[in-house]
Amino acid sequence: MSPAAPMGSLTLSATAGEPGQTCLTLADAQRPGAEPLLRRCTYGVAWMASAQTFAQGRALALAVQPLESWRELWVFHERAGSWTVDVLSPGVDDPQEGYVEFAGFAPGTRRLLIAREVKDQGQFRRFFEERRLDDLALVRQASAPERLFDFGRWQDVAWRRDTLVLH
Repeated sequence: MSPAAPMGSLTLSATAGEPGQTCLTLADAQRPGAEPLLRRCTYGVAWMASAQTFAQGRALALAVQPLESWRELWVFHERAGSWTVDVLSPGVDDPQEGYVEFAGFAPGTRRLLIAREVKDQGQFRRFFEERRLDDLALVRQASAPERLFDFGRWQDVAWRRDTLVLH
């Protein structure tokens, strides 16, 4: 399906799994031929072009779309010596549609910056968040990025240029 794309010290590749499945393999680019760090399969669309490494190449964010109007953010990262993938969804209380985007990373605080927009009870709501990379726990949330210090300093330039959430 998709050849391995090196991104810093990580390589992410997509291959066919069971019928209708895409399987993602995360590998250490510095150790070719070694066992993969992690393999995860999905029936959703893995947007490989969205893959972005951060945290000095020790974490990776990927947009995965399991439903037509629903796009999650998968965060591949190391925790307690082993690799895991955590899924951030646009909302939790039965929203109708939404998306979540990687917006940057603050290296000094090891905080992941994300933007999410969700349609809930007929209204769209936007949130900008700072989350700890280690456990993805919410640190701060605001209705605008300028209300969060790390967004002002560490937001990803490509995200700022390409996102629709700011317009």
